[in-house]
Amino acid sequence: MRFFEKTIGGKYFKLFRYLRWILLGLVISVLAKPLIATAYISLMTNGGALFDAGSVSAAVVGTSQANFVGGGNPFVSNSYGFEAAFRPSDKLSISGFALHSNITGFGANDNDEVWSYGLGVALPDFGKKGNLLGIFAGAQPYLGSNNGDKPYHIEGFYRYRISDNISITPGVIWLTNPGQSANNNNDAVIGTLRTTFTF
Repeated sequence: MRFFEKTIGGKYFKLFRYLRWILLGLVISVLAKPLIATAYISLMTNGGALFDAGSVSAAVVGTSQANFVGGGNPFVSNSYGFEAAFRPSDKLSISGFALHSNITGFGANDNDEVWSYGLGVALPDFGKKGNLLGIFAGAQPYLGSNNGDKPYHIEGFYRYRISDNISITPGVIWLTNPGQSANNNNDAVIGTLRTTFTF
């Protein structure tokens, strides 16, 4: 029997097991006034990824160091989130978030902190009606005690409306120290191109 099954009972463990992190996001394209949200999540687990998809034990976001604090030993996390979005005009949207997780592990020397934050700016109807210019900068969830550079994520995209039914969105993503290596991995630059058909 696993640690938390013994500690809090199998019936309740199954409930906690599936209450995993899903990062909160804000859709700001329809906001007309400021929106502020806060969150607190306490998670007890017998191991596995901090940011998984519930029934999937693999990490879906964040560095492996942030997801597997203490090498996969059982842990408790107390996580605090803050998000805000503001649309001062029809031509400008601003949003941001911050996340802090305090991790208490049940192994030796496996307590730590996980951080993530970001800020985005969107310019609807930039260039012509229906277009959208977006710029985002932030950090994916990373382990606070790691000595390597922070894994920053900087992204820009432009949705260009070709017709009422078709748009294309070229973009570029710049990742610094992907994977949060203590030896500082080389930066990665990714080009994207999306075509959207609306019916």
